[in-house]
Amino acid sequence: MASLSFPEIIEEIKKERRKIDENEDIYEEIINKLSRFYGSNPRLFINIIKLGGFNIANLNIYEPLSVIITEFLSGCEGLSLDELSNIFSKLYEQNKGFTLLKEIRDKLLEKNEDSPEPDPPEPPDPPIARKILFLSANPKGTPPLRLGKEMREIEEILRRSNEREQFVIETRQAVRYTDIQTAFLDFDPNIVHFSGHGAGEEGLVFEDETGQERLVETEVLASLFELFADKIEFVFLNACYSEVQAKAIVEHIPFVVGMKKAISDRAAIEFAKGFYAALGAGRTVEFAYKSGCTSIKIERIPEDLIPQLLRKNRQKLSPTKEKSTGHPKTEPILDPIYKNLEEYLRNEQWKEADLETMRLMIEIADSIESPNNRERITWLDKEDIDKIPEQDLKTIDELWVKYSKSHFGFSIQAKIWDEFCGKQKQFELKIYRDKFAKSVGWYDGKNWIGKHENLTFSRNAKPGHLPSLSFPKQNTNEISWISWQETFKCLFPRLLKLVSQPYK
Repeated sequence: MASLSFPEIIEEIKKERRKIDENEDIYEEIINKLSRFYGSNPRLFINIIKLGGFNIANLNIYEPLSVIITEFLSGCEGLSLDELSNIFSKLYEQNKGFTLLKEIRDKLLEKNEDSPEPDPPEPPDPPIARKILFLSANPKGTPPLRLGKEMREIEEILRRSNEREQFVIETRQAVRYTDIQTAFLDFDPNIVHFSGHGAGEEGLVFEDETGQERLVETEVLASLFELFADKIEFVFLNACYSEVQAKAIVEHIPFVVGMKKAISDRAAIEFAKGFYAALGAGRTVEFAYKSGCTSIKIERIPEDLIPQLLRKNRQKLSPTKEKSTGHPKTEPILDPIYKNLEEYLRNEQWKEADLETMRLMIEIADSIESPNNRERITWLDKEDIDKIPEQDLKTIDELWVKYSKSHFGFSIQAKIWDEFCGKQKQFELKIYRDKFAKSVGWYDGKNWIGKHENLTFSRNAKPGHLPSLSFPKQNTNEISWISWQETFKCLFPRLLKLVSQPYK
């Protein structure tokens, strides 16, 4: 049997105190009393838990003390009994009049002595690899390019990257115009990288059967990418004057990089190295683009040679709206980033849809103005939630409402919250826990749902049960109720707009 977690320790103390009524909250007692004790000197609290062995790098030390303590308690959920014993022993030394700290310390020491060896963690699910298809062409009679060097350097960067197992690479050289569609069908890529020559308005240069130059027109290329738009996320046109083709292709593909002018081999290679180094580190396409631009600047290459990143416009037609026309009704075109979510919801794969919603919101927030020194986010705080465009929140909500027949969705949750709290009242933990969370089935009056797999993934769930935005820990699948609470505390003001501005 594995050792007890911090929430389980707290639950045992709660029962021993014989305070099992709904109004008792040990976490709130800790937060309130420590906030009063260290209110004049938050740095002292931070130093004490640091001496106990807590990693304060996980705290935002510039937040109010109550928020820091809340984050600290959330961080305790992932620590061992030995680590927790040291931390709470240090805290009690400074707060000997706080009997609850003594109870926690004593319980931790008691359980630590009896604790068996922990069960080995289950191996995480292997990541789904993204397929990168490299196409290159340097026909006879065209200026020679160092295509081999470019491909070798990119492959080496990805092999050495932190997330190398998340990429599968396929290389096709001396590509004929007839090979393009075949390569797409054979490999089913997520990323397409073309290196070669461009001819501006006329198209991109491939080879014919004899190795001579053969232009593929812009319109033809755009039509080809439209066929595979459900899988391709990004296209990199590393060819001179390829911005024309990039503008046509981005009508169908989320991100496309093209060259506005003639670009030297050196500039093209440096940009590609910076771009794929960031992509291999798990960064977004937009961040990787900025990394490539920085690489060019470091090498003192003129800025007018910097490639252009084009981003497909967010969907203009809502998935639940239909224009009134005399034509037969057709399914609206949805931005490719929502395809997986829509597929899961259509098939009533509620668990997969819930996880995809969390992944999607993180991806959207992480792609907008990500600072260079920031770690890739794994859950949403207020700053991240505020970044997510209104249209994206509406689109995600509309998909949930549509396929659940108004049983699940952000707007459903917002209406439930509005019934209990109203639009003008501030967020209150007691209302969130005892009324809202209980109403949607996340809290049973005594305990929160502890693991993502214990949510109800069927229409039998209570209205508003999904999406959960619970952000389970990757290795244990456990849910931190404190982080869960903070996510919705930040999100509810945005959700209430979905109630006050209903869809037509």
